[in-house]
Amino acid sequence: MGLFRDRDGMNAGQRRAYRLYQWSMVSYVASLPVAFALTRHFTAWRGKSVFMLLPLAAVALILRAMMAFFSAADEMQRRILAEGSAYALVTNIFLTVVCGFFEGTVIPVIPWWARFVFMMLSWGVAVTVAKARYK
Repeated sequence: MGLFRDRDGMNAGQRRAYRLYQWSMVSYVASLPVAFALTRHFTAWRGKSVFMLLPLAAVALILRAMMAFFSAADEMQRRILAEGSAYALVTNIFLTVVCGFFEGTVIPVIPWWARFVFMMLSWGVAVTVAKARYK
């Protein structure tokens, strides 16, 4: 499978950051449904919103991994990552606004998990497009 084929071109700091990112994403994906389930289960408890803080630790680790990856990258890699992030940001903002206007009327309500999957995929596609521009 060629999903992680770019790891060979990474330096040691980037590989460490990439491993931290992978484990952070696994913990985020695991903790988010747990937080939703606990929130639904304890509907009468006034502090049930505290459960939504569970994925926050994983988000902090994701941000830490991204910062470590950026700091270990060379100039060209930083440019590609920044450009890909900009493309993904614009795409996500545009689709968020469009879906916000039309959701529930023209288009059906989109489940929360599909939104997160789209955000992650759009970043991956955007970085791939930005990387292809520099080859």
